[in-house]
Amino acid sequence: MEMDKCLSGKIENVNKLIEESKEYSRRGFPEGYFCYGLAELKSKNYEEAIPPLESAYRKKIKRAAFYLGKAYKSIGNRKLASYWFLKALENGFITEDFFLVTSYISKEQLNELESLAKKHPLIYLYLGNYFYRNGIYDAALYYYGIATRYGFEKAKIMFGLTLYKLGNFKGALNVLYSYYKESESRKGAYLIASLIEKHADSLNNCFVLTSKTPEELIQKLARSFKKREVLYKQSAKFYFLAKSRKDYKRVLKKASLVSLKGRNKGKLFLKGKFKSYFELISNCKEGSPVAEILLSKKRGEEWYRALIDFYSSIGFDVVR
Repeated sequence: MEMDKCLSGKIENVNKLIEESKEYSRRGFPEGYFCYGLAELKSKNYEEAIPPLESAYRKKIKRAAFYLGKAYKSIGNRKLASYWFLKALENGFITEDFFLVTSYISKEQLNELESLAKKHPLIYLYLGNYFYRNGIYDAALYYYGIATRYGFEKAKIMFGLTLYKLGNFKGALNVLYSYYKESESRKGAYLIASLIEKHADSLNNCFVLTSKTPEELIQKLARSFKKREVLYKQSAKFYFLAKSRKDYKRVLKKASLVSLKGRNKGKLFLKGKFKSYFELISNCKEGSPVAEILLSKKRGEEWYRALIDFYSSIGFDVVR
């Protein structure tokens, strides 16, 4: 019987299931309402699925709450989807769906979720993910820390990444390195490589905007380039351990480009690249040497010449 398959979590013949479940629901069996709702859900008749699933829930089939959440989510009603996914959590149906559809967790809901998490610790990880997605990194760190103590691998990874979001690069690196040493996994090595590369990318902060003299600008650039070269080489090492040959070569190229040793690094074309001053600043902050050189020109010929000489000395052919 299709009803038996439905109740064991399988739906094969939807039309037959609708026929059988309608008959059972007419007799007042809760399972009939439940399977009828699932059949409509499977057929993507989301609005038709809601009434029988609500009847099933009222008749004590608590797992109907999860499928009501799916139905409401499918028709775009995030508020009711959130309500039913929370009901599913309350009844032991532990999924992340509530955290993915809700836009706000009230204090009362948070207290309830923390209480549920004592029995179902996976909820701590979901809370961490929710706050991380919403940029509330202190709260994310707190819940990832608890989830880590329960042994969730992803929680430890996210704990490290959250530390980085909070500006603690060394702390983040230590956590990810600890994870890598425990697992000796390619995934751990890749995460470390990615974090180091991302940090190196962020170190060029468009010094032409903050330096007081051309000499200070060149000093800041040289220090930044030295640090970035070291970091890119460290990143390449971990990409190598992760067996990501493409990323390994790509990051070594980045290391070569920021090396202070003069070698042929290609051309920097200064004409026809940026449409506005704001685009120039944006690209400079993202690490574009061309944008920084063009911005330096606005500060004066001495600044412009200093940057051209710097990039030329480390191997770039600056084409004006």
